[in-house]
Amino acid sequence: MNMIQKTLLALCLLFASCTPSALDKALRLAGDNRGELEKVLDYYSREETAKQKHHGKGRTDNSNEAYRAAVFLIENMPGHGALMGGCMPQYIAAVDSLYPDMPDPVRSVVYTIPQRLEEFAKDMSLQEDIHHIKADWLIAHIDNMMQARAECPWVAKLPFDLFCEYVLPYRFAQEPLIAQPDSSRFWWKSILETVDFYSTLAYSMDELRHIQRMHLGKSDEKYRYNIHLPVLEQKHIFDCLDDCYYNVAMLRAAGIPSCVDFVGDWPTRNGRHYWRVIMDEHYLFGEHPDMSAPRAAKVFRWTFSQPMVQDVTDKYIDVAEVSLKLDKKICRSTDEIYLAVFNTLQWKPIAKSRLINGRARFDKMGKDIVYLPVYFRGEEMLQADYPFLLDAEGRVRKLIPQDSVQSLTLYRKYPITLAKLSWSEKIVGCHIEASNHADFSHADTIHSITEPNAHLTWTEIRPEKSYRYWRFVIKERLNLGEMLFFDEHGNYLNGELIYHPSNKAEKMTKPATDGDVLTYTNAQEWIGMDFGKPTLVSAIRFITRTDDNGINPGQTYELSYWAQHGEQVVEQKVATADSISFHAVPRGALLWLKNLETGLEERPFIVDENRILYY
Repeated sequence: MNMIQKTLLALCLLFASCTPSALDKALRLAGDNRGELEKVLDYYSREETAKQKHHGKGRTDNSNEAYRAAVFLIENMPGHGALMGGCMPQYIAAVDSLYPDMPDPVRSVVYTIPQRLEEFAKDMSLQEDIHHIKADWLIAHIDNMMQARAECPWVAKLPFDLFCEYVLPYRFAQEPLIAQPDSSRFWWKSILETVDFYSTLAYSMDELRHIQRMHLGKSDEKYRYNIHLPVLEQKHIFDCLDDCYYNVAMLRAAGIPSCVDFVGDWPTRNGRHYWRVIMDEHYLFGEHPDMSAPRAAKVFRWTFSQPMVQDVTDKYIDVAEVSLKLDKKICRSTDEIYLAVFNTLQWKPIAKSRLINGRARFDKMGKDIVYLPVYFRGEEMLQADYPFLLDAEGRVRKLIPQDSVQSLTLYRKYPITLAKLSWSEKIVGCHIEASNHADFSHADTIHSITEPNAHLTWTEIRPEKSYRYWRFVIKERLNLGEMLFFDEHGNYLNGELIYHPSNKAEKMTKPATDGDVLTYTNAQEWIGMDFGKPTLVSAIRFITRTDDNGINPGQTYELSYWAQHGEQVVEQKVATADSISFHAVPRGALLWLKNLETGLEERPFIVDENRILYY
């Protein structure tokens, strides 16, 4: 080894010796609570020393795992804690008073509900575990988990790092910790008894979950559906995140490794999604039902270890690397570039890269998705370059507006999904009848519906006939958004809603005349109108169940596109029909049709060979 190598090695060793470990950092951050954490470490250190004296120093088993488990929890503790303050003390007391027998896994989830409501969360702050957790509580938790590891065959066979990450953690989110945990923390014992009883049971992690569910029965469902909570004006039903929290708490108490994976922002529709994952090689890496249909730009996993979020996109979908060359002006303005996806009428950043030599590089990006490169100036998000399509082959196609223009006629601002196609399909085969007899004897067929409405918009027919009774005769069940009748002057005709006796509940039929197209019937046999006397009906307008994303006459729309550094307006106009036309639209651009008056569902789109492709 030459002198330079020796010097470099010495510097590396010096740096390593001077660099505090994650445990040292955590203990320093603990401040006044450091003594509590050191008690935990001392407790397991003494326990390990005692075991070594009893068994001899030559032991090769995993007798130091309890100490290592304590180290894992403490060194990763910074950043973990409970959101407290505001309404939380009163809320917790009220929940405990209302539901004294609520099991801890449910209680912990219920505690988190106000934390996710902005009106309450704005008054809360993070009470970090590193400053507040007590030694006795943490030791009791670790002892329980280590007992499960010693006695449960399915916990014992787990690799230690997987056990630490997905079974050992004492919290799943920012829930307040329960001072005196109930017997649910020992669920692993009841499952072990079942496994021991059925000695030939060939169990997997998923089968263990079913055994646990068998023990629980439906005892928790009364809390998960329509539970009255002190801070809410209406009853609460567990959503996908509540269910994830509940399942993870329940599964870990049974010694079943689990976690929460999530899509923070869908790239082709509004919203986000969370789901529970069982860490079983036969369960995780196959096709996952939560990811089988939607496209995802990024999939993340919450972990207890730092940095508490892991990118697992490539475990679910085929991914690509994206490399972008940025304009010099942008490079002088920032050293970080983000990729954003369009969600709920705005671009939302989902991936970050440092600029190196004018380039940004992004790993594990979902394909067949439109991204917008952005950067931040303070709190303001700014566009860094043209949007681009990362196609199914992993190629970057910049969506650059061309000098040549085109004319477009648009019928919707949001794509129709397969699920929504059935709404319009259900009306095919129905027909409209009219009669002057209440039992519809001697009825005339006014109109037969032979095809669906492709855009989920209004259909109008002009019977120009006089009858007292009018009805839609239904093929099976009909989801009808509205049915309207008009006289020869275009005035709305009021009548009494009538329907077949099989439609027992008014809510099955009333939405057809409530003036809201987003409510809909679930009618059987037939539904109609009694005008009290023969009445000339000049027009009937009806709409099936709809998302109201078609073009509505009388409402104002704006078409825009993205240039290199921002959005540009093509034209703003009021719709006069169920379609709207624009001219001088740049070819090759990413476009956006906005309803300036109402709605939250809109998607950017491109025009490819005269076909609208939404992204």
